Amino acid sequence: MSWFKKNLVPTIIEQAEGILSGMAELPDFPKDSTGGYFAVSDRMTGETLLLIPIGEVTDQNLIRYRGFCLEKARRLIQNPARERYAGAVFLPGNIVLSFSGLPELADEALCLILAIILDWTSKAYADEIATISTNKIYFRYTEEFIND
Repeated sequence: MSWFKKNLVPTIIEQAEGILSGMAELPDFPKDSTGGYFAVSDRMTGETLLLIPIGEVTDQNLIRYRGFCLEKARRLIQNPARERYAGAVFLPGNIVLSFSGLPELADEALCLILAIILDWTSKAYADEIATISTNKIYFRYTEEFIND
């Protein structure tokens, strides 16, 4: 994928960790949710282009979150009629983002918010996906931190 550049990795990590910090400020967000694994995959080939830990992940959860993150992307790629799958989302341009380590809707919210910040998708598209899943975490976060 020509849009994905390895030099984006530090920016992805910085922005994703900022999103995690913002989520932690939301009411009712579980305080023990401090990190997980994030992946970028190619929807057409299924290739994982990036797989990185974000935030603080305990040693006991590293392998588990990594596996779940990859599995979420794989399931979504195998079922192309869906736009999302519990922590994984399709984006225009055959991009799949996935995250595991937070509550399910927070995983999805992190992917969508990061995609908006990095200009990988529009807020309107992300809003559509979040509406389908009734993702209150996404909408609380965007109301608080994202300016239209």
